[in-house]
Amino acid sequence: MDNASYHSRQSEKIPDSGWNKQSIIEWLHRKGVTADMTYLEAELLEIVANLNCQPVYVVDEIVKASRRSVLRLSPYHCVLNAIEMI
Repeated sequence: MDNASYHSRQSEKIPDSGWNKQSIIEWLHRKGVTADMTYLEAELLEIVANLNCQPVYVVDEIVKASRRSVLRLSPYHCVLNAIEMI
């Protein structure tokens, strides 16, 4: 599978600097991490980074349900992905 945006839609996004503080705290609570408004946004994002969460893609979940697997190709790798030659 290539890295087209429609192949890479995440089922749950991982917080980044574009998120507001409250949303990051709510995301952390869903992951079982206690945090509150006394933390700075940078501290919250550091906690997120330390969790080492890997993105989960919608297409991967669909494929897994059918007991298959997804092989993701390196971007712009013309040997593995012939469309890159065009």
